[in-house]
Amino acid sequence: MAALSGEQTLAELASEYGEYPTMISTWKQELVRNAQDLFEVG
Repeated sequence: MAALSGEQTLAELASEYGEYPTMISTWKQELVRNAQDLFEVG
């Protein structure tokens, strides 16, 4: 969610969470692509 907010750069998030910026970017893209599935009923 932090990556979606845009308040911090990927580099800042990677440093804060101990992950690679590319991994955070991949997770962000997956969330955007699949967000509808999170909110479907059932």
